[in-house]
Amino acid sequence: MSERIRKILNAFYATIKNKMEKIRFFFITGVVKLANLSIFSAMNNLKDISMDPDFAGAFGFTEKEIKEYYGRGIDEYLAANSGSYKSREELLERMRTYYDGYRFSPYSDISVYNPISIGNFFENDCRFDTYWDETGSSKFAVTLATKMNLSSLMNSEISLNLAEFRNFDISEIAGDNMSPESIAALLYYAGYLTIVSSRNEDSVKLGFPNNEVSSAFTYSLIRRFRKGMGNEGILIADAAAAVKEGDTPLLINLLNDFYDQASSAIISKRLEQPYQLIMHMFFIAAGCRATAEISTKLGRIDNSIEAGKHIYIFELKVDQSAETALNQIREKEYSKLFTPRLKQGDICSIMSG
Repeated sequence: MSERIRKILNAFYATIKNKMEKIRFFFITGVVKLANLSIFSAMNNLKDISMDPDFAGAFGFTEKEIKEYYGRGIDEYLAANSGSYKSREELLERMRTYYDGYRFSPYSDISVYNPISIGNFFENDCRFDTYWDETGSSKFAVTLATKMNLSSLMNSEISLNLAEFRNFDISEIAGDNMSPESIAALLYYAGYLTIVSSRNEDSVKLGFPNNEVSSAFTYSLIRRFRKGMGNEGILIADAAAAVKEGDTPLLINLLNDFYDQASSAIISKRLEQPYQLIMHMFFIAAGCRATAEISTKLGRIDNSIEAGKHIYIFELKVDQSAETALNQIREKEYSKLFTPRLKQGDICSIMSG
């Protein structure tokens, strides 16, 4: 089948090249950049603008465009829903967190909002939801992701050489030996990952672009690792509410229930990492700003989450008491890392597990 498709595409591009003198503009777009299939041998004069900094803002809404094209709609919504947000900037910040973050070029700092999500957002009276994920299933992407280092994926710590993008071989998808680098490149092309930062001129760091993608993707990942039919959707929704309200006892109960649903395939009573990973996925799926393995002057914070006015710090221990974990948080002064972000009335909670 792949060979048949290759021949059809090759013939198509050969026809285009033969008619080039009559074509003013020819633009090709798709999920992945095809390499090593020889389909462009008949048309080798294409210019690849995938990571061209001049086109970094061409395939989504920039912050300036959101304010210019949707500013009136934002003001009308705020006027009709007085009290929903403290300010215009608060709504804009939440929109950034949910839908901004796609960065197409390692040579430009420009990021863009997902146009599909933004269109649906305003069509649905500024209701936040995972609109992009509804346009296609993430099942295939999640299946591939399980073959990667999930801790690196959850923590946006995937480093990839730029050559991996140029040499991506789509024929590998049909096999069972797809490399982690190729999987990361495919997740980037499919929109699940984006360029978080440029490590140097030859490599980039990849991560989730925004809450919309991380929540939908992580929720699908969670469903793969559950034991039988569970109620993880209800647990995640309740956890999102509990975090924002600062209901720590309820949050602990929900997290314990969630652990009970996790498959033994990723749970180990001897290691902290599986519990840390499940916790991290849980809070990301709940739409929290979750960060793992934060380095401080005196140590490393296992997990932290931020939601509304609340910041939670977690320390995990195996075969040690909760008091030991709490003492470590206090002695190493982990909370001081968040002090600059705390405002009057904000709460910083510490938890052990």
